[in-house]
Amino acid sequence: MLSDGTFIPASSEGTDELNGDAAEYSVNEDPNNIAGDPAFSDGGEIPSIGYYNELSSIPIDIGSRHSSAGVVSLCFDHHEDLIWQGNSVGHVTSYHGPSLRKYSSFQIHQSNPVRQIETFDNGVIMLTQSCIRISQRGGLTMFEAPIPDCDLQCMLLFDSNHVLLGGHQESSLLYDISTGQVVSKIPHSQNDIVLMRFSEENFLCFGHSSGKISVVDPSTMLTTRIIESHSGSLSDFSVCGSSLLSSGFSVANDGDLVIDDFVNMFDLRTSRAIAKSQFDIAPFFVRFFPGMFTNRAIVVSHLGHFQIVDPSGLAIPESLVVHKLGGVSEDTIITACDISATSSAIAFGDNAGLLQLWGNDALPQFNEYANPTEFPDPPSSEIYISYDDYTIPYSVIPMPQTDKPLSSDLPESVTRQRYYETPAVPQEILDKIEYVDFIGYAPLPVGWVRNRVPYKRHEYMDLPNDSSSSRDGSPHASDDVFYPESMPKMYHKLDPPSFTDAGIDEPTVCLTRKFPALENNSINGYANMLLYVFSTFEPISTYIKSHLCKRELCLTCEISCIIDTLKRAPPDYSFIPYNFLRVFGMLPEATALGLVISEFDDSLNPQSSYSKLIQNFNRFVLQQLHQDFQRDEERSDQGEDPVFLSQKVNDLLGLTLEQTSVCKCGNEVIREMCNFTTPLIYPDLFNNGEGPMQYSFAEVVNYSLTTEQTTQAWCVRCKKYQPTNQKKKVIRLPHLLSFNCQLEQARELSFWKVQQKLTENPDSSKDLEPPSTAIGMCRFGNNCTRKDCKFRHEKDLDIQTRVEEFVSDVGDEPWAPMTLQIPGQDSDTLFELIACVMHIPEKNARGHMVAHVKMSGGCYLVNDSLIEPITVESFSRFNLGWMTPCVLYYKSVQMPESLVNLTLPNCIKREFLSDDQKLVDLNPDLRKIFLPLQPDEEFSSSDFLGLDLQIIANCKQETDINPDGTYKTITSTENSMIINRVVCLRGNGAKETVVPLIDDHNQTKETVAEYINKLPSLDLHGGKHMSTFKHTYLKLKYLVHQKVMLVGHGLERKLRQFNLFVPREQLIDTQLLYKLSRQPPLPLKPVAHFFAVSYSSRSDLLKDCYASLQLYNNYLRLTNGGRTMQAFRMSLQEMYNKLKDIHSQQHSS
Repeated sequence: MLSDGTFIPASSEGTDELNGDAAEYSVNEDPNNIAGDPAFSDGGEIPSIGYYNELSSIPIDIGSRHSSAGVVSLCFDHHEDLIWQGNSVGHVTSYHGPSLRKYSSFQIHQSNPVRQIETFDNGVIMLTQSCIRISQRGGLTMFEAPIPDCDLQCMLLFDSNHVLLGGHQESSLLYDISTGQVVSKIPHSQNDIVLMRFSEENFLCFGHSSGKISVVDPSTMLTTRIIESHSGSLSDFSVCGSSLLSSGFSVANDGDLVIDDFVNMFDLRTSRAIAKSQFDIAPFFVRFFPGMFTNRAIVVSHLGHFQIVDPSGLAIPESLVVHKLGGVSEDTIITACDISATSSAIAFGDNAGLLQLWGNDALPQFNEYANPTEFPDPPSSEIYISYDDYTIPYSVIPMPQTDKPLSSDLPESVTRQRYYETPAVPQEILDKIEYVDFIGYAPLPVGWVRNRVPYKRHEYMDLPNDSSSSRDGSPHASDDVFYPESMPKMYHKLDPPSFTDAGIDEPTVCLTRKFPALENNSINGYANMLLYVFSTFEPISTYIKSHLCKRELCLTCEISCIIDTLKRAPPDYSFIPYNFLRVFGMLPEATALGLVISEFDDSLNPQSSYSKLIQNFNRFVLQQLHQDFQRDEERSDQGEDPVFLSQKVNDLLGLTLEQTSVCKCGNEVIREMCNFTTPLIYPDLFNNGEGPMQYSFAEVVNYSLTTEQTTQAWCVRCKKYQPTNQKKKVIRLPHLLSFNCQLEQARELSFWKVQQKLTENPDSSKDLEPPSTAIGMCRFGNNCTRKDCKFRHEKDLDIQTRVEEFVSDVGDEPWAPMTLQIPGQDSDTLFELIACVMHIPEKNARGHMVAHVKMSGGCYLVNDSLIEPITVESFSRFNLGWMTPCVLYYKSVQMPESLVNLTLPNCIKREFLSDDQKLVDLNPDLRKIFLPLQPDEEFSSSDFLGLDLQIIANCKQETDINPDGTYKTITSTENSMIINRVVCLRGNGAKETVVPLIDDHNQTKETVAEYINKLPSLDLHGGKHMSTFKHTYLKLKYLVHQKVMLVGHGLERKLRQFNLFVPREQLIDTQLLYKLSRQPPLPLKPVAHFFAVSYSSRSDLLKDCYASLQLYNNYLRLTNGGRTMQAFRMSLQEMYNKLKDIHSQQHSS
């Protein structure tokens, strides 16, 4: 094989040609002992297939263009219970089940016959004389490609993406069905190929009209041997394992072709003939039964007979019966035959247009594990109701469509229409209004949504128990979970964001929110609260925003993008961090630590609880930040220009400790260690032997930092593991302290509850007696009446039960202080509480996460997309009855001046657009598929670019029906959607052209299960610019920072999926421009057709992007730059009226 993909056939030397003498010689050998064939091995059981009977017989569908047609191709579907048939006039029909119920019927060519049909997972491949077509099973064409200068006869599904085509030409064609082009031409020694078969033992066989059969090596496509099967021509052959069975024609004395009475059987391993058998009928078709090895085959005569035989010539019970097909006359010839994968059904077709199904069972199965066939919904049937049946409710009677009044209508004398009063225009809008041509314009106030004005609310609309109402469109709590009455409603779990039919999330509108928010719709969305905490602490958020590296899976880069969006977005903006969740789920470190939960994991073990996961994630993400910043410094040491190089992250987050380890032999080891989070270690409640001791939170922190412990460690002097006493001492305190509360176990949670109760009432310690320290058990047990008994009793053992009874009435008195003073090596440092992350547990569920955060001089509750102000007193109050504190963040009160007013340069530069970075080198002979940013090219706020994105999903949505008739989603595509391709076109300027600025195909390791908004376009030139998702994201982010206007159709929702925030003044969505008030938005195709904009009928991303730019230019032309809207609105109204008329005509027909 040459480097350009052309296959070179094998030379004539070394090619084995089996002549007639060799075939006769092989017949004289023992045909009943075939080495290696399991069907003929000693002790092997010969499978029985039984006798066949006719099940169904129907005339085929020939379409409306012709009056008669015959069957020329048959195929059992390998994935569904369907039979496919193609006739001699280019019509294809599928039938479902043994009853041959017509499923789909469509025309693929005007007159050419359908040469062959093959099926695969997503559809059907059909071959005609000079064309190949792929359609869905319902008949919808996926694509159709002509193949000129060819007379195609057969095809073979080579693998999942390639089809091998053969015909009356000197070479076969390898066709790629994913790209729609011929990959290579494979020459062969014969003049044509009329049949193709493939064996499980890697034998590829080509049948020729000369009666010869070529055996080809599939790996090199070189002919290894040629079998001379029949002297005249070939009618059919079949392969199974290493055996080949053929039937054909021989040359008579007068030179005419006659049907050969013998069926030849060859061994493909030894290149010799095994048997030459003659049966009761003239063989025209021969096929091995699937799964029957090589001892069962069917022989079909062209006159309408078939017989089940043993190819080796042995007598079997099934061969005693010669089956006669019904409805076959003297002028009828059997033209097609196929066997199902289970060998339980056989289909026959003739030239008169009759399709017959035979089976060895009344209800045969075509496939063992067939996929369910999708059928249209059955038409609703009318319900018969007796006029004297008074038990029938009125609700079963459909509502009639009439313009006349109904008897149920109330008279106008007893009714009164009342409308909402339009509220007055706020004064802040009137103060900023500017008049242009007697029309006033004013900027939209912060927190408002375009074309929406909230109605004036009344007192009865704000009832505290009305869970379905939400204030000013804010997200509301879910009603599926029951919470304690003491829990405020703002702590309840919110409903997940809604999704459109295209699978793209709808933004949650909240007019009262003062900050942008993160939404949660994933099981791994528990990390959102910590991400929001990082965005509120100014030094760490600035450092993270300045980080940028070249690694595709970098967690710090994704957090940087989230923080940048939260800093720049308006208060009513909320989004789901899809990019972070994708990278977080693909990190091997996060998966190894158990931080990534599978969507199918329904277990509620303690290791997968959110309370444990959020603390492990806190430790993991701080360590990742430290490692990523260290990589920046390593690149600077190597001479590269780092994005961030000022102060190490451990100066801000790292707690430096000195650990002293002393072995029992006296060996002492001292080392420094840096921790980024501190797990709280709680002392024993009953150290004094009298009652529970009261500890302050500062004492517990100091105990956790300096605790002594004995552990097994390696001793260099003893040269073995020894019990080692370890002590810790604080060397340097960071500016930000992180504490993991460690309240998963009942002992630690009881300790916190006891301290809350002792803080509220210190004298209550007398109500809880300490556990007994006696060794022996009292012989009287619980019946002992002595108060000073020195022995233990059973009631003294369960101390945990008594502690829970003691704290049963505990309140929410804060134990964790707002300010914390920690002694250091030189002086004490004062810290203030700035953030708390809590877990709200739920019964039989994981619950959800909330946070208390200090930002903009106030205290706020963050519950996904709900951000509400709270009081300073409630900031550190934790009601442990329905809330569990998980992570606490304390900030140093005296921050250095360099950290307070910290500013770092923008890390996204123009090199992202000017550099032609790609993953795969393109062929230099191909045309340039995109034109990157040129050195003399600059973008500004006056430029606009066309943008379009292709969204794909890695899994298909699966639903199930509940017993009550409602639908339940088993597998959702919401969290598996990624951007597959991004196209960006210049809309104005000197370099305006149809060649895109960006045309990136993003690399993805997952299998594409579904295309959400567009089908993949066929790149007939074979060139794709493969890039990474991160590099493409940074290109668009650079354009947004340059204040370039982006134009696209439905662009706002797609950018939300891309997690790219674009300010409203930079986003031009043509789907919203070409939309009338109170009318649904329209797709691109009807709008482009109405306004005579060039639009590709095929779903091509580049042409759709160009059509959006033309629509925007058309908008500017009709509105005179946005100043006169009357003519444009009239055009829109005309477009909607025309579409409405078309819809009415289709509905009536």
